[in-house]
Amino acid sequence: MLIFLVVFGHMISTFADTPEVDVIYKIIFSFHMPAFIFVSGYFAKVEPKKILSRIFPLYYRISITSFFTGFHSGQYHVGTSGKIDMQFFTPRWTLWYLMAMIIYQLLLPVFDTKNKRHRVAYLLLSMVLGIVIGYNPDTENFMAMSRIMNFLPFFLAGYYEKRWWILPSLWKAEKSERSKIATIFLAVGIIAGFILVSRVSTRKLFWGTESFNGGVYTWYTRILAWIIAFLWIWILIVWVPTKRIQ
Repeated sequence: MLIFLVVFGHMISTFADTPEVDVIYKIIFSFHMPAFIFVSGYFAKVEPKKILSRIFPLYYRISITSFFTGFHSGQYHVGTSGKIDMQFFTPRWTLWYLMAMIIYQLLLPVFDTKNKRHRVAYLLLSMVLGIVIGYNPDTENFMAMSRIMNFLPFFLAGYYEKRWWILPSLWKAEKSERSKIATIFLAVGIIAGFILVSRVSTRKLFWGTESFNGGVYTWYTRILAWIIAFLWIWILIVWVPTKRIQ
């Protein structure tokens, strides 16, 4: 479902000028990548050598392929000096996700701990880093650091959730009818909120690529975006079936 939403969200981005589609776009982008990265963190293992031997070469192969396809389609041009600017460390499009996975996995030995207090401290630290990076005026997005720091709390939350098991405790592990009803009202409330503030909100809230502009996009709206994303993740976990669907 998350993969479908990634594709669908990018597909409707060309039609996001209409108010209705703009609301749908913002709702999808408010949780689809945070949830995707949360799941990635949940299944992550402390194996930095495997990352360097598998994902890193894959990143370079895809970078080279996307460069040549982009050059063929006219996205890249030869400058007046006869040089072509090929950036391996400024990932374009979906390459930022691979770059994020490489850096997250390399950082896992630092954040891997069984101490609950240390986990809370690391989660808070990741949020601080996500706020600090928002004040970076650099728009070149070197190594996708803006997105990587913005989504780091979700990766760590997913990784810690595998052992900590926080979210299920919110509804006592058993997915009761009460928890599902509560999440329905919560989802309706979030969607209603998006409809009410759609005209004054910005899609930049959920991209994680832009610097704070001092307007509607500030450090506290980033925190609000995180809260909304975590609420969506909770809703999804409540409704994900625990048994294989025949």
